[in-house]
Amino acid sequence: MSRRRYSKQQSGYTMVEMLIAGVLGLILLAGVGQLFIGSNQTFRMQRQLADIQDSGRFVLWMLKNDIEHYGLKLDASKVPDALDTAYWVDGGGNVSDSITVAFDGNADERDCAGSEVDDDDGDGFPEIQNRYYVQDGNFMCEGNGGGAAQPMISNVDAFQLLYGIDNDNDGVPNLYVPADEITTPQQVIAIRIALLIRGEENQSVPKQERSYQVADRVYVFDDKIPRRLFGVTILIRNRRQA
Repeated sequence: MSRRRYSKQQSGYTMVEMLIAGVLGLILLAGVGQLFIGSNQTFRMQRQLADIQDSGRFVLWMLKNDIEHYGLKLDASKVPDALDTAYWVDGGGNVSDSITVAFDGNADERDCAGSEVDDDDGDGFPEIQNRYYVQDGNFMCEGNGGGAAQPMISNVDAFQLLYGIDNDNDGVPNLYVPADEITTPQQVIAIRIALLIRGEENQSVPKQERSYQVADRVYVFDDKIPRRLFGVTILIRNRRQA
């Protein structure tokens, strides 16, 4: 009688199988890691864009509120002309501009820096003067209540202004010019604002040269920082005729 022989079966994995499993595991791990990195970058980008959006809206809201009150009830004896080029400064080149807005506020109204303003003539309407400008990338507000200038937002690359001239007295601007080209302040009936704000991080967008038309100026950057341009044209409702 012949004996049936059984071969001893091997248990476990061969070296080749282990290597294949290891490679597949690394590929899977790399894919998961890449997905996590991509999701994190997308989140950071969205957060930066949301912060930029909030900052831009806030500044435009502040400026719109002030400029629409420009010259309101202002006594000519206190300021010779509420629409005076001394209040509008062109920075020159790509230096940001500045603007001072003057109007008579309510009895309890404060300047843009949060300081109380004295009612010098006792008419119940203190004269508010708010100066807006950019310093070291911060959008600054300096009031006339005696307090220190306050930063409103950060990461501002440019703040440029153009002034709408109505030279035929029909209530519509015929052209827009920078502050240093204004010859008759009483003809200014609108102000066009352009504001360029950047994000915090330098890795959120692919690096390439980008240019931005900010009012009458062009700014060029070659980095990975996200930016957004904001703009609005505001009519001066209370302009005083000459």
